[in-house]
Amino acid sequence: MNERLPKAKHPPNRLACLPYGVGHDDEGVCLEVQLGPYRILLDCGLGDLSHLIDQTQTPVDAVFCSHAHRDHARGLKSLHEAFPNLPIYASQVTKHLLPLNWPQKNPPKPLIFVRGYPGKNPWNYLMI
Repeated sequence: MNERLPKAKHPPNRLACLPYGVGHDDEGVCLEVQLGPYRILLDCGLGDLSHLIDQTQTPVDAVFCSHAHRDHARGLKSLHEAFPNLPIYASQVTKHLLPLNWPQKNPPKPLIFVRGYPGKNPWNYLMI
């Protein structure tokens, strides 16, 4: 795969981390990282995505799921349903384990909305 992230309209030197959830109690882990022109969501373990979904445009440029634990992945399917063109990346192993988070929603196996990257490190994928 040789696709690149689209460039967002943000200052080219901006660096910020906005926590939507940091894993306290049962809130899940979800961090927005702004790297220059890019806005990347690291994990989406939130149960309540209303602050992300109640927007007219895609809230970020891409999503990276670090691993398939519920507190890191619970909201991915809902985020995809709200923004079907939003790229979601995970390792091949994580991609195959993610459906275990939504047994009641009966997602297709393997998940077609998650883009698997080779290896274990998403940053290596971006450098290809």
